[in-house]
Amino acid sequence: KIFYRDAAIVVLVFDILNRHTFEELKNYWLDEVRKEIGENIVIGIAGNKYDLFKDQQVSEEEAKEFAKEINARCFFVSACTGDSIDELFFQLLEQYADHYAEKDNKSKNTDFKFDDDYEGTGGSFTLNEKDKDDIKEKKQCCS
Repeated sequence: KIFYRDAAIVVLVFDILNRHTFEELKNYWLDEVRKEIGENIVIGIAGNKYDLFKDQQVSEEEAKEFAKEINARCFFVSACTGDSIDELFFQLLEQYADHYAEKDNKSKNTDFKFDDDYEGTGGSFTLNEKDKDDIKEKKQCCS
């Protein structure tokens, strides 16, 4: 509990290849974090091992729907390849900055920018088809 006690941003990670990790995130970790920190927090939900998406047990739609229900952003990332990790942190930092600008009645002052080919949609980030094809060609390092 000490590692997230005063956190302002929390990333809850599940393994897209293991449904149990998603259920634990929903049924334990979210409540645990909110109990310790409260409701006034920026939350990201990250489905890891997206480089192995063809074997996923948790669909993108299900994860995005859950994120929407809890007012969180949903990301699909690969710690192995590094795909979408930057986007996850940039988007959550941007949301944090916007939240505190509103809270303090200040104008938004975020300098976070994304590349022109960034394809985040509706508070979520997923790989486009070209990225998925590129991953298929790469050696699977995390299997």
